[in-house]
Amino acid sequence: MFEEYQRWQRELERQPVEFLALERRLPALLDVARERLAGHLRVPSDDLALATNATSAVNAVARSLALEAGDEVLTTPDEYPGMKLLWEYVSRRTGASVVEREWGDLEPGLRTKAVFVSHVEWSTGRVNEVASLCTRARAAGALSIIDGAHAPGQLELDLVALGADVYAGNCHKWLCAPKGSGFLYARPEAQRLIDPLVISWDWGDASPFHQRHRWQGTRDPSALLAIPAALDFQDVHDWPRVRERCRGLLENACDKLSQAGLEPLADPGRYVQMLGFRVPTDEPLELKRRLYDEHRIEVPVFETRHGAILRVSVQGYNDEGDLDALSAALARTLRR
Repeated sequence: MFEEYQRWQRELERQPVEFLALERRLPALLDVARERLAGHLRVPSDDLALATNATSAVNAVARSLALEAGDEVLTTPDEYPGMKLLWEYVSRRTGASVVEREWGDLEPGLRTKAVFVSHVEWSTGRVNEVASLCTRARAAGALSIIDGAHAPGQLELDLVALGADVYAGNCHKWLCAPKGSGFLYARPEAQRLIDPLVISWDWGDASPFHQRHRWQGTRDPSALLAIPAALDFQDVHDWPRVRERCRGLLENACDKLSQAGLEPLADPGRYVQMLGFRVPTDEPLELKRRLYDEHRIEVPVFETRHGAILRVSVQGYNDEGDLDALSAALARTLRR
């Protein structure tokens, strides 16, 4: 994958004007990547725009909404902190209220203009039942915005069937593409509500959705152009089987991690390759530091409303020995 990424970078630098000019190569190259990704996500390619990452895609959506005082954005308390800051910014700028409710209480009301939730929670790894929520949001006249940062590559996605008005995702996490590759999907009815983060050459009232979001100024598009290679890699290596193996490793590790005092925060069948555990410590950053400094184990540990959480992610390159090492290191570290 890295070789393909660098191949595109070298090609760009050999002749940047020819490569990047909108009347020459770049639009057709991006179309190849976008159309291949659209097939993977099971969406019409014209409804998909390429983006740097899910954060920039959600920013484009949230900062475009015509909200005002009295309007409501409905979300949960467990969303990604960076996105919570985004909605705080939108609330301050527009006067709209951001209302946080637990999943069981997420019922759009008359004031609800948008519903924003994660498909896979960043902290717990829980896969949320977003399809039914999207249906309820549409019935209430609210825009459904799904943060799919951790979903592509972990889940088999059919975004049309899912029913979201807007879905933002990353390709650099579980889909194995380089950093700087993501996407923004929008149903045709929602596309005119969303302005690009950057207004430049591709913008215009007559331009299609994917084109309006295409040109963000001069930048390196190599990560986006490497998306097809990432999809090829997963096809060749039978990624559904790899994903199932990873989930099995994580399920088997639950018992060992429980013996070290950790509590899983998603039920069996509600996670895939990523799972958060409540960990008995009052110093999550210190635990993270010691796991790395003393055992060379890189694992996120952070404070949430549920207490300290240690998030375990299992990818195709991990094996049982990695999880055994984590369990042993935690047992030793937490005893001190």
